[in-house]
Amino acid sequence: MAPTFNRNDRGVVAGVDDTNAFLPDDPAYAQTIGAFEALTNEHNQLSIVMKPEAIPAALMNSTAGRAAIVATSNTYGALLTRKREYETADRNARERAPSIADTRNDGEWRNVYRSLSPAEQAARITVADLRELAAIVAAPDLANLAPELRGPADERYLQLNFAERVGLAGNYPAMPSVTGDLLATGVDHVAVQQAAAAVLDRHRERGERSAGDEQALRSIVAYLATAFNLPLAAVLERVQP
Repeated sequence: MAPTFNRNDRGVVAGVDDTNAFLPDDPAYAQTIGAFEALTNEHNQLSIVMKPEAIPAALMNSTAGRAAIVATSNTYGALLTRKREYETADRNARERAPSIADTRNDGEWRNVYRSLSPAEQAARITVADLRELAAIVAAPDLANLAPELRGPADERYLQLNFAERVGLAGNYPAMPSVTGDLLATGVDHVAVQQAAAAVLDRHRERGERSAGDEQALRSIVAYLATAFNLPLAAVLERVQP
């Protein structure tokens, strides 16, 4: 089957013998997209003068084949770097802010939650402070936290913890309002939480992109394995940075 190389609004799909590689429209994949286009052209040229069984070896040893390996290795390295950056950011987001680093009272908070019904736990989570949330998020089983509440508790903890770690409160002073306090003082906690939520939404998008990178890279390795008639492990060995 003739190789294919098709662009769409999300990127490129390169195919050979029913194996498709998806390369997103993303700078990390740009070199590999160009290399795969050249590889497709080379494959088409070789198919004019060679028997099908001879093409994979010739393709792998061609200039286009070697360039595809190098480009894939560079893409691999870029994807690995940004996954590591995401994982570092995720660890930092979850690490307790210095102001709540002391865990000696965590057991007391967990005892409180063990005595509550799921409905009472849900109500408490919506108003709990950061220290309380940190205690139950760190050990939800010990707090007997209802399974359906673990996500909301974790989300609110991350928002408040991020705000505390970077000092967001200083950027959102309480503002006077004709429907609220004219002599407003302190912090606009709603605005702080909204700002933290926006940052964490972007952080989650980075995590989702990393998961997409994993799938895209798998498809790229599978494509090269088919094009060069090599085992997947042999291709992986060649493209690892």
